[in-house]
Amino acid sequence: METKKILIILYVIVGFGAIFLCGRMINSINRIAPKNIVHFIDDSGYIMSEPDDKSIKLLELEKGDKLELVVKENGWCKVINGPYEGFVRTSSISNIK
Repeated sequence: METKKILIILYVIVGFGAIFLCGRMINSINRIAPKNIVHFIDDSGYIMSEPDDKSIKLLELEKGDKLELVVKENGWCKVINGPYEGFVRTSSISNIK
């Protein structure tokens, strides 16, 4: 009987600990925000693997798609969309700071 009480107490402690840790993780995830969001303004296009129209097309984009701007360089912007990181022409995106 005593063992059963100890196990119940341990389960309660572990349960509250798990809830506490999950709450802290969710709060830290919510604080991680992209630095600069831009929108794709062309009717269609692609995230390219290199800053070159002849490079590999990584992801097809549609007008209004959100992208995280990493850096702007020589008429191209390095962007991130989910797991894809590549390049889009500067003229194809809005809200560039």
